[in-house]
Amino acid sequence: MLTYGLLIFNRNNTTGVIRLAKLLSNIVDEVVIIDSSDPLKYDELMAHLMKHNLKAIVARAIPLGYPDPLRVYGLSKIGAEYVLLLDTDELPNTKLIKNLRRYNKYDGYVIKRYESSLKMMS
Repeated sequence: MLTYGLLIFNRNNTTGVIRLAKLLSNIVDEVVIIDSSDPLKYDELMAHLMKHNLKAIVARAIPLGYPDPLRVYGLSKIGAEYVLLLDTDELPNTKLIKNLRRYNKYDGYVIKRYESSLKMMS
């Protein structure tokens, strides 16, 4: 059976992490958070994970200003065969969430992305 994981990169955005973990924890087999938060925000994150009974592996990393160099580190912490990699300001659409386990024919996928704040109003 194929396994699916959620990999989240965080820097002081507890709300975004909790939103993603709550949204996807029943869809994926594991949640891994690479956290570069300040100590108080890290403590807040851990308290919220416990409060919401969300199981996740939390790995600390030094803040680099952007997560790209941490991607390999994050991937080394997750055991799933397929990984949905998200930043705390990203949110998958309902179609992706519903069909996530159907995406398994290829080694990787690129998902179209758009900025909701730039979406044209009709």
